[in-house]
Amino acid sequence: MSESLRASESDAHIAPISGTTASRDARGIASGSYDATIRIWDAKTGRMARRIAATSLVNGIDFSPDGRSIASGECDHSAYVREVETGRTLRGLRGHTDDVNCVAFSPDGRLLATANTWPTSATGPSRRQ
Repeated sequence: MSESLRASESDAHIAPISGTTASRDARGIASGSYDATIRIWDAKTGRMARRIAATSLVNGIDFSPDGRSIASGECDHSAYVREVETGRTLRGLRGHTDDVNCVAFSPDGRLLATANTWPTSATGPSRRQ
């Protein structure tokens, strides 16, 4: 990576990055981290454009199709949809019994799929009732 596209050290996450996603228009890249932040990066310059405080450690993330919202699966057993421009939480989705690891918007942005992992055994996944 050229020096002009490298993020400054002060913009870097302070814990492991757990998920990345690119906006559909390819102008923004987001990273989620166990430091409980989501960072939005300008894809052209490589500079951080915004830091969004999460509620808990961040696992998976996904931009909405219009790029105005970002969803995050977090370690508090919830998923959140936040406004990219302000970081304001638009919706909290609770109900998982474990950390939410994956989130994905539908192509039209009307639905959000969320998932968590369940314990596995040597014979295969266990089923939660």
